[in-house]
Amino acid sequence: MKISLQLYELFIFHSHFSLKIFHFFIFCFLFFFCKKSFSQENINDTLILEEFIFLDKKVSDKIGFKITKFEKIIINDKITENLSELLSENSNIFIKSYGNGRISTASFRGAGASHTKVLWNGININSVMLGQVNFSQIPNYFIDEISLYHSGSIFNNSGSLGGSIFLENKINWNNDFNFDFSQEFASFQTYNSFLSFSYGNKKFQSRTRIIYEISENNFSFDDDFGEQKIQENNNFFQKGILQEFYLKNNNNYFSLKFWAQNNKTQIPPSEKEIQKQDILRFIFEWKNYMKKLIFKTKVAYTYDFMNYKNENNIIKPINSNNLINSFYNFFDINYNFNKNLKLKTGINLFYHQVETGNYKSTKERVNISSFLGINYLFFKKLQTSFFIKKEIIDKNFSPLIPSMSFNYKIFENKKFEMDFKCNFTRNYNYPTLNDLYWFPNGNANLKAENGFSYENGIFLKKNFFKNMSVFLETTYFYSKINDWILWNALNSEIWTPENLKKVERKGIENSLKIDFKIKNLNIFFKHTNSYVNSKNLKKFNDFDNSLNKQLIYVPKFIFNNFVHFSYKNNYISYSNQFSDLIYTSSDNENFLPSYFISNLKIGKKFIFKNKFLFINFKIKNLFNKNYQVVENYPMQKRNFHFILQINF
Repeated sequence: MKISLQLYELFIFHSHFSLKIFHFFIFCFLFFFCKKSFSQENINDTLILEEFIFLDKKVSDKIGFKITKFEKIIINDKITENLSELLSENSNIFIKSYGNGRISTASFRGAGASHTKVLWNGININSVMLGQVNFSQIPNYFIDEISLYHSGSIFNNSGSLGGSIFLENKINWNNDFNFDFSQEFASFQTYNSFLSFSYGNKKFQSRTRIIYEISENNFSFDDDFGEQKIQENNNFFQKGILQEFYLKNNNNYFSLKFWAQNNKTQIPPSEKEIQKQDILRFIFEWKNYMKKLIFKTKVAYTYDFMNYKNENNIIKPINSNNLINSFYNFFDINYNFNKNLKLKTGINLFYHQVETGNYKSTKERVNISSFLGINYLFFKKLQTSFFIKKEIIDKNFSPLIPSMSFNYKIFENKKFEMDFKCNFTRNYNYPTLNDLYWFPNGNANLKAENGFSYENGIFLKKNFFKNMSVFLETTYFYSKINDWILWNALNSEIWTPENLKKVERKGIENSLKIDFKIKNLNIFFKHTNSYVNSKNLKKFNDFDNSLNKQLIYVPKFIFNNFVHFSYKNNYISYSNQFSDLIYTSSDNENFLPSYFISNLKIGKKFIFKNKFLFINFKIKNLFNKNYQVVENYPMQKRNFHFILQINF
């Protein structure tokens, strides 16, 4: 059958580098065997994961920072979509999207796309060439937990001048066997298939997830004169597999994750402009839990191959190949002196190699970093954290990078909780390899972008009776970024990157969450909004009119609402998002109008013994709005999705 052939093809589409995979698995096996043998001088079987979780609640790395962890109900509502759609409709992050299935990048608190770092199970997956991530290529089906760090935390990664997005895979140790299959039929000849099966026990778990998505994606839109046109040559295709293995052995924890994906995107309006991408990601992790000491080590490998073809110019067609090989090593130690004092230290080593016809030769980047952090709990109310980090990137030593934060519990009882949070962080973002080496106009003399960020906020939690909880958080942030890298036009044909801008970012973020349950009725509501003033403080020439103007593609005000009702086995959800006008020129003379988009989803669950059948119907862009997020790239108007899911 066609579907069977497609699934089979999915497992072999990376055969041309199978030797690398074999070497990687041999390395992981030897590493696993040695560590397992070494750990046999173990502590008794009672010191397992629960001990670590208990201590981590007393002193946490995350104090003082605003962190948004998406609720499972939101992730499940978007399970057949990509991360771009989830973030744009449910967070304060502005997603710059060129359309469904096409490039989508993030502006976090008014910063640039390369200032938002994305980590999959601790591995930075930002392109070392471009410095950014295409969020439309991250299927929500492959992610279990999504968290946003709204400030430039340095402990997990550097360069996050805007913020960080953490994508985690978590396992259910109570699972014996689970099978899940979903099929989506949608407008514009879109067909998406999702398959997941897992098996295990209290000691070992295995889980496999497969996706297959294809869409012609040709849709109608209204141009600036109100004339209806068709967006053609806009198809996209995506297939992928995520395989996970987990093992617990006494006080040891092991995991191995493998993510392979293939994407193909047509770039309108021409049928002769196509981009293809192959992605491989491996992570092997080992944790050893002792009475006061937790040792963690992680090794990872990523492979990213992209081919871009543009045959519109017959005389000089473009056929560009870009290959990135990356290796990661992490060594961390957490030591708990007592219930109030915790020490963290570690060293990370990263190696990247890029082969492309757009550089004069193969380029490499070596990143070595070490950190030291201390968390202390004062009087059960004040938690403090201090971290310092040092990096060596391409033989260049960074200054010491500090971070200070604290969390003060103003009030706490069973019904009401109030916290005050504050942090200060200094950070650096090094130029991408494209900035440095793009031939012929890269600039090897670029300096690292550097800046500081500060935020403070209030968090409130109120329980009403036993069936209703209200969460409210408001945060003020301020940041400056110096030596902002901008590609500048030297003439009509030649562009080169330079350290041209000095950017000030400030604003307020608010979030409200209400969770209400009574008998068979559950109501969940979440609202987020933000005001961001992100402006340039420096003119880079006499003709620059961007001084004190809002940065392009950074709307000042955005908000989102999500509400979910469920009664017995029936459910309905409604969401909307609003974006203020979007400036498209640095002098703020040109802009895209504001937009307000709504989505509606209804569904029902049928139960047959231990088997479940879910039927869902979704309408996106409910009110049929005509809008653009990126100039000259129209978005889809009203479209329909039917989803059938089987689970047992």
